[in-house]
Amino acid sequence: MPTFGELPLRELNALTLQKYFSSLGAGQIGSETVLKIKEVLSAVLASAVRYDLLTKNPLLAVQIPRSKVVNRRKQKPHITPEEFQQLVQFVDEPYSTMIFVAVFSGLRVSELVGLKWEDVREDSLTVDERYCRGDWSVTKTTISAASIGVGSSVIARIRRLKGLEVEINWGGRGARKRIKLVRSDGPKDLVFQSLRTGAPMSDGNILRRHLRPAAIRLGMDPKKATWRSLRTSCATWMVEAGANPKDVQGQMRHSRISTTMDTCDIQRILDDIGKPGLLGSNSLRHIKSQISGIFSYAKQQGYFDGENPARNTAIPPARPSEETHAYSLEEIGQILSVLSEPAATVFAVAAFTGARRGEIRGLRWEDYQDEEIQIRRSIWKSHVSEPKTRKSRGAIPVIAPLAQRLEFHRANSGNCKSGVMFPNVNGSPMDLGNLLNRDILPALSRCVVCGKTKEECLKRMKMDTVEPNHNFVRDKILPEWHGWHAARRGLGTNLYRLGVPEKTIQAILRHANVSTTNTHYIKSAADDTRAAMAKLERLLTGNEPKYAVVLTKNFVSDNEVATDAADSKSAAIQ
Repeated sequence: MPTFGELPLRELNALTLQKYFSSLGAGQIGSETVLKIKEVLSAVLASAVRYDLLTKNPLLAVQIPRSKVVNRRKQKPHITPEEFQQLVQFVDEPYSTMIFVAVFSGLRVSELVGLKWEDVREDSLTVDERYCRGDWSVTKTTISAASIGVGSSVIARIRRLKGLEVEINWGGRGARKRIKLVRSDGPKDLVFQSLRTGAPMSDGNILRRHLRPAAIRLGMDPKKATWRSLRTSCATWMVEAGANPKDVQGQMRHSRISTTMDTCDIQRILDDIGKPGLLGSNSLRHIKSQISGIFSYAKQQGYFDGENPARNTAIPPARPSEETHAYSLEEIGQILSVLSEPAATVFAVAAFTGARRGEIRGLRWEDYQDEEIQIRRSIWKSHVSEPKTRKSRGAIPVIAPLAQRLEFHRANSGNCKSGVMFPNVNGSPMDLGNLLNRDILPALSRCVVCGKTKEECLKRMKMDTVEPNHNFVRDKILPEWHGWHAARRGLGTNLYRLGVPEKTIQAILRHANVSTTNTHYIKSAADDTRAAMAKLERLLTGNEPKYAVVLTKNFVSDNEVATDAADSKSAAIQ
């Protein structure tokens, strides 16, 4: 190393080395480069200790500058598919084909320059040596020596070179000569040959004379016009296309998966997922947790030994959270009164058991026994799986009004003893999305003038010539639809208003912890809030008139609720 070239070995102490690495920390050198410098120098000094030239390795006491260790690594530059197409069309042959092969194979430039015709197979390229700075050598690592699969377009593009000719300057005074791109295509001959001599090409010359000038003229960032960025683009495009990280590692021939997928890559994936602004913070947090879990499992199984690349990523900006809704007993009663069967029974199950949408689809008649519904499975689209969590598997008591509805539904279904509880015409589990659009939303969206659904009202306006036309105006007496999950939240909120303890509500909703129940499934109703503030006012003033709303104490729990709010809504349930 030039810095220590003339320094006696005995003067190479920890203080001298610490000053050197501190100076690197203040410069523009990246963290990976600093760590590699330390690794190489440490190996040299360890050899000096082994041969008794030093008593100990002074580099062991040196600390890398914190800014080079803690700061997030910069995102590796890569080109977009659009920029790739522009480059391939703009650059002359054979350099255009070199760009094409580099991106669609992930070859290092030394492997690309050293590629021979015997390495080109029908659907793969074999890498067993490389040409770097005038020297032939083995591949970078033992894992790098492998055959990698490529598309037929890559093989066709390479073989196309055999029939191409180019015109180059030859001699003085503007003389030109037309020559073949491939002088000889024997097994040991190079695929990419120097136009004048047929020798291996200089990757640096190609970069300076063709790749970077083309990028500048196309308005691209020159940092993207490097051989490394072309290789990075291969891995980036595979990840963005949804490829398995292990498959990407195999294509890039990295010895560790942490080299393939670092924190920047995971952060870019999370940012891309969060860009549309459709997901909330909880959903993005779950996605990050899932990715982190995959890498943790891969580490446990010995697929890589680096740091989990998802650990230091940040949750991208999420969709602003909206206030969630919980159906009151009054709203539940109104909805049930306007729905036809089987929509009414399906909604009643959601409102009076708190079952999730997928769990309702997964219900079978054999799950309903002894006045209980057993939650044993969940169906999402066409995927049948276990319930959401271990706690989600359990029994839910069935109240009498719901039991009556289920028996009525059973009778209409042919008195089934087994099979899907809510089937479609084909006997498969009913799609609740179709049920919503076909039955529930039309029933809750009726015209206040004619009492018909929106679709029927608009159709009648076009066809009816006797009655005067009128614009569709939704009947606001009907409750609005707030989603299936509002029924689950409604059960938790209604039970709480009736004085049921939080732990009992947690058990009914089958949550893993009571904080989830309290935070997301118990909503304060306006009447409860006003009653609570009225109580506070009476306490502070000391004046409690006899005609005030009487508050009752439920000694089973600590919830105090207004008598009016705690009255049983039998009409709503029925």
